[in-house]
Formats: sequence, C-alpha cells, structure tokens
Amino acid sequence: MTKKAEKAAEKAATEKAAAEKVAAEELAAAEKAAAEKAAAEQAVAEKAAAEKAAEEKVAAEKVAAEQSAAEKAAAEKVAAEQSAADKAAAEKAAAEQAASEKASAEKAVAEKASAEKAAAEKASAEKASAEKAAAEKASAEKAATEKASAEKAAAEKAAAVKAATEKAAAEKAAAAAAKPAPKAAATPAPATVRAGLGVVQGGEKGGKASEAETVSADTLDFLKKYKTQ
Repeated sequence: MTKKAEKAAEKAATEKAAAEKVAAEELAAAEKAAAEKAAAEQAVAEKAAAEKAAEEKVAAEKVAAEQSAAEKAAAEKVAAEQSAADKAAAEKAAAEQAASEKASAEKAVAEKASAEKAAAEKASAEKASAEKAAAEKASAEKAATEKASAEKAAAEKAAAVKAATEKAAAEKAAAAAAKPAPKAAATPAPATVRAGLGVVQGGEKGGKASEAETVSADTLDFLKKYKTQ
C-alpha cells in the first residue's frame, strides 16, 4: 500500500474513530438525558404520589376527626338525653313520693280530726246523757222530797186537826160536865142570840138556845191559824 493510501486509511480510521467517539458521546449524553429525564419524571411522580398520599392522609384524618367528633357529639347527646331522662324520672319519682306523703299526711290529719270529732261528740253525748240523768235524778229526788214534805205536812196537819178536834171535844165535854143543869127558859123574842161556839140562832116557835160554851184561847188561836192556811 502506498503512503498516500495509508494516510488516507489512517485519516479515514481517525475520522471513523472520531465519529464513533462523537456518536458514543452523543449516545451517552442521550442516555444520560433520558436517565435524568426518567429520574426527574420519577421524582415528580413520587412527589405527586407523596403529595397525594399526604392529601389522602389529611383527608382521611379529617374524615376520622369529623367521624370521631360526630360520634362524640352523638354520645354526648345520648348521655345528655339519658341524664335528662334520669333527672325527669327522679323528679317525677320525688314528686310522686311527695304527693303520696302529702296525701298520707292529709289522710292522717283527717282521720285524727274525725277521731277527735267522734270523741268530742261521744264525750258531749255522754255529758248530756249524764246531765240529763242527773237532772232527772235531781227532779225525781226533788219530787220525792216535795211529795214526802207534802205528805209530812198533810200528816202533821191532819194530826194537828185531829188533836185540836179531840182537844175541843175534851174541853167541850169537860165544860158540859162542869156546868149545872139548865133551867127552863122563857120563849125568847125573835132575835139573834149572841153567837158563839155552842150557840144557835133561833126564834122559831118551840126553839131553844143553849148557853154559850167556853173554849180555851189556845184552841181558838189554833183553829184561827188552821182556817187561814
């Protein structure tokens, strides 16, 4: 081979090598750019995924927080309603107990008042009955006393009349026994003879007038008092 041909071959080889180097460099640059692009795209994708995961986490946490708050509010509402129901039930039970105690107390008061009234009425009736019995007893005793007094007075009066009568009869008999025999008297003029015990009024034809009989002053006084009774 000639030198000219050798130089041309060397030049061609050099140019080829240079071209291959440039191609290799361009390929490496392209591959590097592709790798960098892929890495960048992957980083962007990973960032987007991370941001999405973060957003989803935030959203999930928000939902969980809202759900927890809703459950807490519902539980508090249920607890408040239960507390209100318990309070209302307790107040109702207390009111019913108070009403029952009040009714029981009023019933006890009414029963006590009724018992006291019945006792008072019974005592009043017993007192009235006792007073009536006492009054009837007193009236009967008074009537018996008055009857006894009247019977005693009547007996004393009868005894006094009998005694006075007997005394008068005795005195009359004694006077008659003590006087002398009567003399024959002339026919009296038609006039009233001196009145007195044992003297008769006459004047008729054939009539006679006895002499006045003497009666003691005690007998006359007793008869006078007896007549005025």
